[in-house]
Amino acid sequence: MILSSAKNFISSRLLGRPSKEIPALKLVKTLWKRFLIHHNYDYDRVSGFINYSVFNFLTEAAYQGNFEFLVGILSLYPEAIWAKDYETKYTIIHHAIVERHVRIFKLIHEIGIARSVINSFEDDEDGNNLLHLAAKLPSQSRLNAVSGAALQMRQEILWFKYVAYEVENIVQPWLKSKRNKEKQTPKDLFTKSHTNLAKEAEKWMKENAEISLIVATIIVTVIAQEAFNIYGNNNQVPLILLLSNSIAMSSSITSIILFLTILISRFTETELFKPLPCSFIGGIISLFISVTFMMITTLGKFEIWPCGIKEFEQLLMRISFEDEHQFLSIHKL
Repeated sequence: MILSSAKNFISSRLLGRPSKEIPALKLVKTLWKRFLIHHNYDYDRVSGFINYSVFNFLTEAAYQGNFEFLVGILSLYPEAIWAKDYETKYTIIHHAIVERHVRIFKLIHEIGIARSVINSFEDDEDGNNLLHLAAKLPSQSRLNAVSGAALQMRQEILWFKYVAYEVENIVQPWLKSKRNKEKQTPKDLFTKSHTNLAKEAEKWMKENAEISLIVATIIVTVIAQEAFNIYGNNNQVPLILLLSNSIAMSSSITSIILFLTILISRFTETELFKPLPCSFIGGIISLFISVTFMMITTLGKFEIWPCGIKEFEQLLMRISFEDEHQFLSIHKL
């Protein structure tokens, strides 16, 4: 009954996708269907072929994160979800956790048989359960999917919290406190395996914060000097100069405060997860805004306007919002 509903779910996910299947995927599904018909969909024969082959194509697909391939295979034969790697004894969901493949992990969870898969997993030779696997440091290629050591550390903390939350809701909560043969809980293993990455994150964030702090300080100095020159020599200051200079000054001061907050922080895992990345992103955005409005102040001082005043004010607001949007989209925050 469970596998029948799983098949319907996977089929609906596959058939409901608007994009066309590539020819290679169609060929795989055709060959897989003929193989199943040839073996009369017998579980022992099919699972024996999968589990004891020299090359386990299912677990390899999970390892590589080939989501479309797995959906195509499981839509025809959901029982393949139990396929295990001959050496590691890992199933698809375990490879998804180790390699940080969110879509595959969500697929297994949404099918509705994740509880059975997780409960059937036996601890490996080191006594590690699923949460211990999520706590291990992935390969460098997986880390490089996100730029910057600090953002990589944040991504790792986010993944561990997500898996811990899902596993706790699926199975017994005591898995979070279970110890392996080295007497380590998943949280202990996460802290130990990510020690070097945490140090690199601290170094990366401090170096960038120091450079940005110097730039923000220079901008404040320049803007303050320009303010004295403008207001001291003119009785009537244009509104756009007043606004741009004030915004540039306040943005620079805001960025200075945020970068100072980073430099004096303790860089714990809790701070690396949310407060510090948010402070860093906020500081960079404030710095972008201050640079933009400083340029506006300079243009206004020499009355170099690329267009009319009203059109320029609209352009000004658009530039400030586009800078913020582009930075957030690049880092996916």
